[in-house]
Amino acid sequence: MGITSALFSILNEAKKQGFNFETICTIGKQNNYLKYKDLKNSQKKLLLNFDLKEFIDLKYVDEIFKKFLKADTVKSIDINNYENADIIHDLNKEIDKKFHNKFSTLIDSGSIEHLFDIKTVLENYSNLLKKNGSLFISTCANNSCGHGLYQFSPEFFLSVLNENNGFKIKNIYLEEYSFLGNTRIFSNLYKFKGKTDLSDRTILINNKPIDIIIHAIKIKNQINFNNVIQTDYIINKTNNNKVYTKLKNNIFKYSPNFLKILYEFFKYKKKYSLRNKLNFEKIRL
Repeated sequence: MGITSALFSILNEAKKQGFNFETICTIGKQNNYLKYKDLKNSQKKLLLNFDLKEFIDLKYVDEIFKKFLKADTVKSIDINNYENADIIHDLNKEIDKKFHNKFSTLIDSGSIEHLFDIKTVLENYSNLLKKNGSLFISTCANNSCGHGLYQFSPEFFLSVLNENNGFKIKNIYLEEYSFLGNTRIFSNLYKFKGKTDLSDRTILINNKPIDIIIHAIKIKNQINFNNVIQTDYIINKTNNNKVYTKLKNNIFKYSPNFLKILYEFFKYKKKYSLRNKLNFEKIRL
C-alpha cells in the first residue's frame, strides 16, 4: 500500500481543480513511493514554495498530504495496529456509525483487491465520506493474477459508482506498466474518455500489468449497492435494438472463415486495447 507517482499526480490535479482534502482517510498507512521529481512537479503545479528535503525519506505520506494537499488531518484504517492505524476495523464488516460522514477524502491505494466482501467495503467507504467528498481508489486491473483476491475493470466502477448508487465518477485512469515487467519505470498513463456506446463493454486485453485509478464523488447522503447491474444490461433492458443485433449476427454467420479470423484479430488488437482512441487518451499529468 502506498502512493505512487501517477496517483500523486492525480491527487494534485484534483487539488488544483478545487477538491477538498481537509480531512483525509487512508485505507492502511500509505507508504511514500514518491521521488524528488514527483514532489518538485507537485510544487510547480500547486504553486508551492518550500524546502523539499524533509519529505524525501519519509516512510509514510501523512505529512506530505498535509503540506501539499493542505490536509488538516490524515487518519488511517486497518485490520490491526501493525502500522499504528488510527482506526482498527475489519472493512469486510459494517463500520461503526460514529465514523460516518467524517472525511472529505478517502484514499485506497492497494487495499480493495485484498478484501473479500467488496459490497460491504464500498458501503463503508461511502459512509466514511461526507456528501460531495472524493473517493480515490488505485488497484489492479490486468495481469496481476494472484496479487490479491480480485482485479477490477472500468466496467466494474461504471456499474457501481454511478448516479443511481449515489456517486458520480469524475475520472478513470489506467497505468500500463513498461516492457520491463512488473515495474512503473517508463509506464504510460491513459485517461478513460467514457463509452461511445453504453451498450458496449470496455474490454482490455494486453500483455502487461495495468493499474486502474478512479476518482468518484459522493453525491447522496444515503448509499447502498443493492441494485448494481452491469451497464450494458441496463441499456439492453431498456433499449434493445434486436433488428441491428440480428443483422450483425447474420452477416458474421455467413462470412468466410478467413474474414472472421481477420475480424477477431483486428478487434482484439485495436478495439480491446489502450490504443483504442475512442475510449482512451494517453496523457501526462
